[in-house]
Amino acid sequence: MKTAARKIGRKPNAFSIICSAFLWIFCLLLIFLFVYAFFNSFKGLIEFIENPLGIPRTWSFDNYLLILNYFVYTVGARGPTYYIEDMILFTLIYCIGCTFCSIAVCTVTAYVTARFAYKFSEIVYVTVLVTMSLSVVGSQASELEILRSISLYDTFIGVFLLKANFLGVYFLVLHAMFKGVPRTYSEAAEIDGAGNLRIFWSIMLPLARNTLFTITLIYFIGYWNDYQTPLLYLPSSPTIALGLFNFNNSTIPDIASPTIKLGASFMVFLPIFIVFLIFQKRIIGNVSLGGIKE
Repeated sequence: MKTAARKIGRKPNAFSIICSAFLWIFCLLLIFLFVYAFFNSFKGLIEFIENPLGIPRTWSFDNYLLILNYFVYTVGARGPTYYIEDMILFTLIYCIGCTFCSIAVCTVTAYVTARFAYKFSEIVYVTVLVTMSLSVVGSQASELEILRSISLYDTFIGVFLLKANFLGVYFLVLHAMFKGVPRTYSEAAEIDGAGNLRIFWSIMLPLARNTLFTITLIYFIGYWNDYQTPLLYLPSSPTIALGLFNFNNSTIPDIASPTIKLGASFMVFLPIFIVFLIFQKRIIGNVSLGGIKE
């Protein structure tokens, strides 16, 4: 009877079939765009016009040679010029620093509010929920003014401070995770003489390593693709995403071809795509949490 009930429960309904169909269409569309950009990045302009959806008749790397030569970013009218290797260095500094600051502040705040029952903890939790439902676009002007007033505008430290906050959905994820950890762990450590800092560093963080690693990857991918923050707050240290934004908006005739712009987009996308393929299981949701059976 139980086996039959389980089989009946697993029978798909109309809603699940429709959702699955939309998901399949969405995934196939993303795969098509990926393959479309890859194939057309090896075509010349004439072949692209004649055969936009087919495999290249002649695989040519001329587009990528032009990309490497013209993928530059000049700060202002007479400012310094940065090349792709400079932008990759700025990107790594930006991604690693912002990811660390975001994860560190979010983790500590989530742990304190989840494990210690104070009224302030409830205020922080409600604040996160409220800010997630409000638009924060209007805060950019005030953030720029504050960074200029403290002489941190156009510096990595200033951008790191902007990212060092606990507002967002990942606070809720970490809060729920720390809330679900049995207190048997901390009580056993307290008996052995461990303090709050020792419990957090030696017990809670190792338990949260899978969740933290997944969130770190998601943060890193998001910062790699982010060009708006460097454009507004870090114009003198362009990242590769900002370089791509400038490249695709360039009016230089040599790189005006759509095949070259597709090649530049694919070249910037490829490293982070490789990272996704390596750690896809963790990103998709391979997160586990141990527990003590009583």
